[in-house]
Parts: sequence; C-alpha cells; structure tokens
Amino acid sequence: FPMQKNDESEYLKMKYYLVKHLLNFGWIEPLFHDDAVAKIVCEGENQPIMIVRKEKTLRTNIAYPNADYINVFLKKFAAKAYKQVSEKNPAVDVTASGFHVEGSLKTQTTPAKFTVTRV
Repeated sequence: FPMQKNDESEYLKMKYYLVKHLLNFGWIEPLFHDDAVAKIVCEGENQPIMIVRKEKTLRTNIAYPNADYINVFLKKFAAKAYKQVSEKNPAVDVTASGFHVEGSLKTQTTPAKFTVTRV
C-alpha cells in the first residue's frame, strides 16, 4: 500500500516492533546483547526474570504476565535449533545462537519456565 510521507515514522515503529517480537526474543532481547549476562532465569508467569551478570544475581523488572508468552519464547528458541516442542513433548533442551536453553512449556502437569545460559 502507498505510504504518506508523514507515515514514515509510524512505519519505522511498526518495523521495530515486528522485528523485536516476531524475529527476536521480545521483552528479554536486550539481555541477550549484554555480554556480561551469563544466565537468564524465568521461574514462571508473573515472576521477575532473574539474571546472573558479572557473577551477581540480579532481579529485573521484566515478568511474563502469563505462560503463553513463555511458551512462545521457548517455541521460537527451539525453532532456531530446528527442534519442535509441543504439549506432548514440553521439555526444551537446545543450543543455538551461542545460548543453551532448558525449560518446559506449560501443560496440565508442567509449569512454564526456562533458564538460558551463554555458551
């Protein structure tokens, strides 16, 4: 569709959010770019993300509001390693892009959680 000249800033905003949320890792994306972060831990929905940075454990102000967001993250990361996860196979244990992820999708018997370790 044709864009108006003054729509360019809206286009750039839309592009930023699409890349951030569809191609990358959404809310925790900046943590992947900080070389001092050795580990990222999500203990479940509505729990603050914890990180290990320069050998100190820190609580972030980031929390996934429900398990669906955690499931999406785990499925995206598994796809980067050419693995599939599902409710029948909820365990995630993959290495890709310089990170190792262990976790589980939320099912009736398992909580949604993950740990990312820089390798």
